[in-house]
Amino acid sequence: MYQTTYLKIEKKDIPKELNYSEQNGTVCLQYGKAYPFYIKLPIILNEDLAKIAAMILDGCVGKNYSSVMFSQKKDLQKVKEFADICYKYFGISGRITEKNGCLMLHISRSTFSRFLHSCLDIHKSDEDARIPKWIWNSPENVVITYLRYAFAMEGSVYDYRKGNDVRFHSVDLSYLQELCKLLNTKFDIRSKILKYYIKDYGYKYMLYFGDKENVTKFLRIGFALKSHQKRLEDVVKNFKSKAWEITLVKLLDLKEKFFSIRDVHKLFNYLCRRAIHARITTLIQKRYLSIDKKGYFVTQVGRKKARELKNSVNITRLRTNPELNEQQIFSYIQRSKTSYRNEITRNLKINNATVRDVLNRLINKNKIELIKVDKLQRKFYAIKKKPKRILALAQK
Repeated sequence: MYQTTYLKIEKKDIPKELNYSEQNGTVCLQYGKAYPFYIKLPIILNEDLAKIAAMILDGCVGKNYSSVMFSQKKDLQKVKEFADICYKYFGISGRITEKNGCLMLHISRSTFSRFLHSCLDIHKSDEDARIPKWIWNSPENVVITYLRYAFAMEGSVYDYRKGNDVRFHSVDLSYLQELCKLLNTKFDIRSKILKYYIKDYGYKYMLYFGDKENVTKFLRIGFALKSHQKRLEDVVKNFKSKAWEITLVKLLDLKEKFFSIRDVHKLFNYLCRRAIHARITTLIQKRYLSIDKKGYFVTQVGRKKARELKNSVNITRLRTNPELNEQQIFSYIQRSKTSYRNEITRNLKINNATVRDVLNRLINKNKIELIKVDKLQRKFYAIKKKPKRILALAQK
């Protein structure tokens, strides 16, 4: 269950290292002889402060608490947004500079830096990145805001013609492990973490997921970056619905609770009985359908799943030409010498799942073979070479 009320920072949460004084409802915080700043308590840990906590992934709190820095090249407006939030809640102004198309905000306030670290649980530059503790216990809309801005800073999504992966890169494995847990715990999104090496840089880590179910769930969160959000919406829009998903959603159109294969055939009159029976068998295995003396019926679990799928499933005939697909993909690999799935998808404009299935069929037919997997886990295929003995016999 999610919290229904915002968390707060109150007087008891202010660390002893910050001198505390109050006058006419305004609180003055000061570290030693550093410049003070003024706040009103309690401070509500709302969406705006969640944005700060996420955006700092592209910035830092100085290791000696000397300053706070935030920079941005992808979305320059975020620098102004960061500065506006700091001024709105803490009366703090910073200095914005520009260099090589990158905007940078500097806030040289030791007291403010210590406050962010101690009260908002924001990591310093000499610490591993972390998700602030209060984010975990905040209302759902605060958690979503944090994730939207975090993914805008360090995340990306592939163009649907290249693949469907939503990705998040970091040098801190512990942060990605936390992020993986947060996505799974709060939104039932399952992801994986990959370690890879960049020449002249070192090792980095990538959290990723690309299957329809998890990417569609992530649409509820999205990106706080318009270009990424548009790409994500295109990915979800162009997902190819599975046969059992289409069938389950359409079964809700049947007026009677119990039905037969003949009734299903009326919904899909272009399918043969064998294909309909295969779909029904799949739904029974998934426990979305059951059968008794009166006929087949949709279970409660099935009805719930159908309602979840209704807005994302495209009711199509799923018609493809397997022979044509195989011919096109085989010829493309032959011309290119070697290729991987997303490249084939992009250049031939064939659905990514279809390309995957065709590649598997071509491997089973001994027409192509997997020759390598690169550091980004891309699988490269080439035309399978015939043994020299067979070639010699063919030449005779």
